[in-house]
Amino acid sequence: MNGLIRHPGIVGIAIAVLAGLLLGHMWPSAPLHAVATDRHDTCIIATGPIEGGVEGVYVLDVLTGTLKAGVLSRQTGKFNAYFEYNVLRDFGIVVPSAAKFLLVTGAVDLVQGAQIAQPSQGVVYVAEANSGRIAAYAVPWLRQRYVANQPIAGQLVPLDMWQFRVTPVRDQGAGAATPAPAAPESPAPTKP
Repeated sequence: MNGLIRHPGIVGIAIAVLAGLLLGHMWPSAPLHAVATDRHDTCIIATGPIEGGVEGVYVLDVLTGTLKAGVLSRQTGKFNAYFEYNVLRDFGIVVPSAAKFLLVTGAVDLVQGAQIAQPSQGVVYVAEANSGRIAAYAVPWLRQRYVANQPIAGQLVPLDMWQFRVTPVRDQGAGAATPAPAAPESPAPTKP
């Protein structure tokens, strides 16, 4: 004990470490959820939550407007749940090549109803930059079939649409966005 009193720094460090361990054990832990999103010229891909410990992969084919979702089986490690929906009609798009799509996923705990298929704990958001609109879609999840490793197939469920930009971007040729007007040029200074 006499040796510890001579080194009060060691006692302070030990107390701080002990307090940190106790607080860390008592502090509520929040699970970490990671999602990924990537794109290529003709498709956009993202992962997102379906239910605890189960995630889905979403793929939007920007040439056709087809949004697909797939979920791997826990038992086999193979895809056994498939969902599909064409987003073009929701955005009023006639020429898909002119569309400028973005896609992300999010976690949401929607109210469970009495229907057999329950909404998943995740949604996929599809935005179209030219129209300034974003739509949310959910997977109609059949947990009992998934747990029993039975194949699941269905349509993604449109939830809502939101206008995030009021002024639509006009087309120029092959769907290019309208550039912002140039700032007026200042006259060049004149020499006296």
